[in-house]
Amino acid sequence: MKLAVTLLLSLICVSQAAAESEMAQTKSRSQSIAALMERTKAEQEVKTLSAAKSEPSQPAPLQMMKALALTAGLFLIGVGLYRRMHRKAGFSSSRRIAVIERTPITPKTSLILAQIDGQRVLLAVGGEQVSQISGMQQTISLSSDLALSDESSELRIACND
Repeated sequence: MKLAVTLLLSLICVSQAAAESEMAQTKSRSQSIAALMERTKAEQEVKTLSAAKSEPSQPAPLQMMKALALTAGLFLIGVGLYRRMHRKAGFSSSRRIAVIERTPITPKTSLILAQIDGQRVLLAVGGEQVSQISGMQQTISLSSDLALSDESSELRIACND
């Protein structure tokens, strides 16, 4: 019987130790949860304060006007740089093709006297087709109703086949 009482007492002691250990773990968990809740609350307060500080101090129309002015300025700078680069690259304003005269023959066809790289060319234009008039190695006298703006009344046409 002594043995049974001893066993019973040791079982009670072990149960008490286990209960105390479990209570300590529960208390530790409770403290961890409380600390986590306080940290979360502090972070929310910081976010609230930083959001209050980051509100715009200027009205929205003024900010939009500043953004528009900045965008327009950058656009004008870009256009200026584009023009400067093309000027330096050798592009000039002189034209290589010039239409000297256009004479309608019918409502949809016409003759065009053009100067391309210093050489005069006579073109027939009709609808969706453009043809170079070739085989003319002669001087053509112009009548008064087909007068071209040239110093003389004659036109020399040299066409290449």
